Amino acid sequence: MVVTYVLGDIKIQQQGVNMKTHKTIIILILSNLKLNNSIFNYMLNQPLGQAIAEFLNTESNIQKMIDASDKGRPAIGALGNDIYRKFVNPMIEMSEKEVHKWKQFIGYLVRVILEANGYAHNESGVKVEEDNFFIFASTYIKKYINK
Repeated sequence: MVVTYVLGDIKIQQQGVNMKTHKTIIILILSNLKLNNSIFNYMLNQPLGQAIAEFLNTESNIQKMIDASDKGRPAIGALGNDIYRKFVNPMIEMSEKEVHKWKQFIGYLVRVILEANGYAHNESGVKVEEDNFFIFASTYIKKYINK
């Protein structure tokens, strides 16, 4: 079952699915998403920000982040190389400082997505596995049972 979630307003599309036997993935409605951080909110409204948010906010990518979190690993580590391959071209022309800010933006979106899916921030600065676009990232733990 997929629940479409707007921060502050939950809209459920059940279509006869028994919630007790199906895991729920919450997908954010990006057009209504307003971030609490003004810089990241500005970035979200840029074409690159929208593309990154759309990439992260898919059922399969959310599931990968949840699976990594459930194993105690940084959530973004599961997508780091995919993010690099997909978004390396727009980032080639950026300074190291700009790329770092976009990485922070990605981490912030991961947190928003995982919090919407019942996870809480656990630890920052955790080493991500070798050969990943991200070197350090955050881990998340389950806040409540999402069935």
